[in-house]
Amino acid sequence: MTETTSERDETSQAERLRSVYLSVTGDAEPVVESQQEDSPSREIQTERADGAVGPAELHGLDDAIDDPGPAD
Repeated sequence: MTETTSERDETSQAERLRSVYLSVTGDAEPVVESQQEDSPSREIQTERADGAVGPAELHGLDDAIDDPGPAD
């Protein structure tokens, strides 16, 4: 595989991903939210954490957890 073929494959893959993004979101360009420079973690800021119920929500993991109750 030559460098030209590799570059072509990467461009093709990027175009496919852009097409999927557009079909899902309707946005022409992806929006990237930058992390605050002084933030040592990805945790939700205090003002957003007021509505959090537990540590999963605080860390943004509530969508990944299917079991609503605690394990006994």
